[in-house]
Amino acid sequence: MPWLAPLLVLAIALHAVDGYPVGAVYDDAVYVEIAKALATGQGYRYLHLPGLPFAAHFPPGYPFFLALLWRLMPDFPANVLLFKAANAVLVAVTAVWFARLARDRFALSAPQAAAAALVASIGIPTLVLSALVMSEPLFLALSLPALLLGERIVAGERRPGRLVAAGLLAGAATLVRTHGVALIGAAVVLLVWRRRFRDAAWYAAAAALVVAPWQWWVRAHAGGLAAPLDGTYGPYLAWWVGAMRDGGARFLLDTVAGTTRGIVAMLAVLLAPVSVPGAGLVALGLTAALAALGAWHARRAAPVTLLFLAFYFAIVIVWPYSPTRFLWCVWPLLVALPLLGVRALWRWELPVAAPRRLRAWLLVAAAVPLAGYARYNLRGYRHAWWETIPRTRGEQLRAVVMKVRDATPPDALVAGTDDAAIYLYTGRRAVSSAPLAAAAFLRPLTVTQDAQVLRQILQAYPVTDVIATTRDQAGAADLLVSARPPLLALTDSFPGGLIYSTIRK
Repeated sequence: MPWLAPLLVLAIALHAVDGYPVGAVYDDAVYVEIAKALATGQGYRYLHLPGLPFAAHFPPGYPFFLALLWRLMPDFPANVLLFKAANAVLVAVTAVWFARLARDRFALSAPQAAAAALVASIGIPTLVLSALVMSEPLFLALSLPALLLGERIVAGERRPGRLVAAGLLAGAATLVRTHGVALIGAAVVLLVWRRRFRDAAWYAAAAALVVAPWQWWVRAHAGGLAAPLDGTYGPYLAWWVGAMRDGGARFLLDTVAGTTRGIVAMLAVLLAPVSVPGAGLVALGLTAALAALGAWHARRAAPVTLLFLAFYFAIVIVWPYSPTRFLWCVWPLLVALPLLGVRALWRWELPVAAPRRLRAWLLVAAAVPLAGYARYNLRGYRHAWWETIPRTRGEQLRAVVMKVRDATPPDALVAGTDDAAIYLYTGRRAVSSAPLAAAAFLRPLTVTQDAQVLRQILQAYPVTDVIATTRDQAGAADLLVSARPPLLALTDSFPGGLIYSTIRK
């Protein structure tokens, strides 16, 4: 039974593996590019940028993992299939650890834990991320055993070896995704709350041993990029602090409101049992009540997990970026809470007839979001939604790559939104023409603002060609075509985009 669910999860996750290129969500191409740099002995660098600057944006855990796979299979793009298959294996590993956590902390039987692991691991959100070359599967595969060890330590385990192992695992998860710092913080806060200062010191020191070198690296190699590119290539924290400093308290409040709306909208779609206005919000309210009930019953057995999720959510809602991917990153844990709430209702035994009827009605109400989530996943499986993003973006990328390959010389420097993918598939150096801007989360940049950013990039780098694949990008480029003196000239078009050449004195 403990292995049946993970094997089924592995089969489903492998079924979701496809042959589409990397670059569908931008980050995947950067992960692969840095992995190539590591595997070929060039260091932790951006190979697509002029001057090959050191990378200080993505933490190194996942690129190092991909670099090991690259060494096993160095033929690109054939090895992309290996990367995706490895993520499928990581999803199955996550199911193993989730079942262990469910048995150890939530007191589920082996069949119940296996069923919970299956339900939590094969949802569309998890499959969408695992089908891409993304870091979330590795993060979960490290975070769940770290949570399990953390729970045991907070419950009374005091052996230094276990404390160090838990801290090292939490630090390793943080090197995969920076949000892992919430895991470290949760365990340390609970140990300090229990006045176990020595144990907290052991745990924190072990985590710092893993995380501190990366922080030193970021501090040593931050800067050196054109200002508009800091959000795309520079350190996370400096970008966020700069956004908060420039926007002040108003920007923070607007960000919280925006991320909260995004979370509500996303969950309402996932949980709506019928396509009726308001059905999703009703289902979301019921789910929140079930999750609160589940958290209440798990508060003593799994305090580290609950506090980790609280800290994690706190980071997500203040981060000026779409929260969907961040929530999907910990999706199995989010699914677990309402399931625990349903179990609490099911086991509610009261001698009076009226409360029994009340329990029956509450179970009927709990079935509403469960039916909505089942409906969402059935539709997702029917239409293979995990392929939607890579298939759509794959077709666009193919057109961009073929045009860049055919219309530019090998020494060209291309500006476009698919810069890392352009380098991987053509060998041309490239920079982002629309870098990440914190202000754009609240309201899209105007065409004039986009043109100003593009002008700054052209001034900072010797760009030879600009690729525009959206109407806004084309509008920004056209403003530089009509500028006095002109900075760009429209030279060609291709299905889905335009290509401009720079005009330099």
